[in-house]
Amino acid sequence: MTALTMTALGLILFLGIFPAIGFASARTMSRLLLDDRPPERPSLYLNAMLSQWALVVPLVTLFALTGTDLARLGLHLSGGPAVWAGFAAVAAIHVGLLAVRARAVRSSRLRVWLWRRMHPATRRLLPQTPADLAAFAPVAVTAGVCEEILFRGLPFFLLADLPAAAVLVISALSFGTLHLYQGVLGFAVTAIAGLAFGGLYLATGSLLPVMLLHGLYNWEVARLHLLLVDTQ
Repeated sequence: MTALTMTALGLILFLGIFPAIGFASARTMSRLLLDDRPPERPSLYLNAMLSQWALVVPLVTLFALTGTDLARLGLHLSGGPAVWAGFAAVAAIHVGLLAVRARAVRSSRLRVWLWRRMHPATRRLLPQTPADLAAFAPVAVTAGVCEEILFRGLPFFLLADLPAAAVLVISALSFGTLHLYQGVLGFAVTAIAGLAFGGLYLATGSLLPVMLLHGLYNWEVARLHLLLVDTQ
């Protein structure tokens, strides 16, 4: 595959196909919000996981069959001190997330503030019970692994001929569109998170710290949401 073909494919994916999926998902979620019946969260979680692995497994398999180094998708630990510094940064960020949750446990005002800023779609999808939270755990892992391969590793591979800053913005915006069901604020927050994840990838050269950060972030948001539900 030529560099020009790869660039064209990347632009089609990240400026066309993935945003189209995001808009379609937003419409689907709008219908779900109009349904008074509670969503079957474990079923939704399972479908979300299967759809992501259905994209990533063939992609990684294709790399393996064609002899393409998986390090070109960021799947390696050979970045030296930068990678380990990335893991240290992830640990520090996780401590910060835990501190936010601890503060929310003590502050009813903070819980109310956080609850009011969650989009209704987010409230309906995130865990409402301990059983939901247990079912969500593999979703957090799946999103951390699959979304980082699809929205950080793959665009930087396909769009390698473009400036890194341009790829960073394209991938972040495309990532944000898949969360349009959370409204404009959800899109913006997710796009900013995409910039942060992409920045960490560029700084370390490895997706592994980014996957860990993404998974931990999803998990802590789910735990925080359950706390908010329990105290409403």
